[in-house]
This record gives sequence, structure tokens and C-alpha cells, in this order.
Amino acid sequence: MSIVGTKPSPTEIFQWWEWALSIPDRPPSSHPGKGGDIFQNQPNNFFCHVCTFGTGTDLDRRYTVRPQDLQKQIMVPVLTSEASTAENRGFNDQQLLNKAKDDLQNPQVLFLNVDNGFILTPQNAQQYYVESDAGPVTPVKDNILRLPNTETRMRCIGYFVLLNKLEPGRHDITFGGSAGPLGNRIETLIRYEVRVP
Repeated sequence: MSIVGTKPSPTEIFQWWEWALSIPDRPPSSHPGKGGDIFQNQPNNFFCHVCTFGTGTDLDRRYTVRPQDLQKQIMVPVLTSEASTAENRGFNDQQLLNKAKDDLQNPQVLFLNVDNGFILTPQNAQQYYVESDAGPVTPVKDNILRLPNTETRMRCIGYFVLLNKLEPGRHDITFGGSAGPLGNRIETLIRYEVRVP
């Protein structure tokens, strides 16, 4: 059976960022974006995968789906960026959107492959591009982006796919790509091995 992927809503990608910023990155437990426990703070309506942060990161991850997550779709952040008033003081909502777009300009080699079948490719990536509305978020202390632990206004954008629930068995999910201005590009490559009971 082929895996189906759909485009998430602006609200759902904002939820993904809320999740990513809700998990501390400090010893002895690292953030899922650095290979830590993926099950932390998962939302009720879908299961979040992480992307990598920085440049040239290549990580393999493995997990077995928990019973409470068996019916959930999987949120895959193929490539994403955000901008907040914590990093950009005085920015209005449009300026936050423009900043997030600057960080994700000129995307290249975007892909999502599930069990050797391509869902997102450079040719169809635009149909999975989503922009959130602006909204408040309070990052946890010691969050992955090192934002202050106070409420900030944020917008996020990116190429996201909601995968339908996986059939029982072992599944390989690989995704990544690159984007950004010359000299400051983000590159990401993630490989998941997911086992469904």
C-alpha cells in the first residue's frame, strides 16, 4: 500500500514549532533535533518528526510507534524556518514573514521519500509550502534556538507533509534539502526507521 502525504494547515505548522520550542536542550537530555527522546511533549492531533538544525547535519533515528500514537498522522518538516520578535525586536507580522522567507530562499533538492517512494520532490515541493499566521509562543528555558523564556510573537514557514498513519511493519522515511542566502545556507538530511506494531 502506498503512503499518502497531505499539506498541513498554517495552524498545524505553528503547532509543530510550538512543540519544537517546548523541549529543553540541556544535559543529561538532548533535544530531539539533536538525537534526543522524540516522544517528549508530542501534541494530541499528530506525531512530530524533527528536522536538523545548522548546516550539513546528517542523522539517523529509530523509534517504535507507541500505542497512543498508532492512529496519528506524522508531521514531517522537510525544510522550515521561523522568525520571532525575540530575534527581531520591533518587527511587525509582515516583517517576520519576510525574515522567515529570507532564511528559506532559493530552496534546492527538497525531497521526502517513504519506503522508496517519493512524496515530495523538487518538482512538486511548492504544493507542500505553508506559511503560518503570526501568534504568541513561549519557548521553554534552554530551548533549541536559545530564545528567551518569555512570550514572543512568531511566524513560521516551510515545506511540510502530513503522512497518513503507517501500516504495521518497518518503514524508512528520509527527507531533506537546502535553502537560504549564499554563505548562510541551511542543509538538512534525516533518515528515520519507524517500526509500527
